[in-house]
Amino acid sequence: MTRRIWFIGISGSGKTTASLHMKQFLKDLDINNVIIDGDDVRKHVSTDLGFELSDRLIQVRRISGISYILAKQGITTICSSVYMNSTLATAINEQFPTHFINVTRSLQMLEKLHPTYLDKRNVVGKDITPEYDLPGVIKVENTTSLEVFLKKIEQVFQGIIKRS
Repeated sequence: MTRRIWFIGISGSGKTTASLHMKQFLKDLDINNVIIDGDDVRKHVSTDLGFELSDRLIQVRRISGISYILAKQGITTICSSVYMNSTLATAINEQFPTHFINVTRSLQMLEKLHPTYLDKRNVVGKDITPEYDLPGVIKVENTTSLEVFLKKIEQVFQGIIKRS
């Protein structure tokens, strides 16, 4: 069964790490899949966009469109983005059923570890208010060791399989 998994969360929360682990986990289950990472789409497709709210909306729609094209061909997609809101999530879900996973990490931890937060002058993203408490969203905290975090990601997908 083709699925769309979408990781949402602030920069540095662990979306890319979770996506890479999910990709291998699905591959081990012989599930054909591809990652559509928001950073890659921004770098290679959305070079015309900035970080304002209107641009973030377009970015998420582009990720969704790429994902939909692949899903129609039977490829499970693993998407990720910083921005999400309830209107977008509803539209994405109506286009193709999507499992949203909110990866969380404390701002205190991010300020110690992630380059985006080390430079206090960095204001990218501070003008947006993403909505991560969406109906049906699965929350995964990235507060422990990498091994524990990745095990949580596997358990989330096993739960998705059981519900499908």
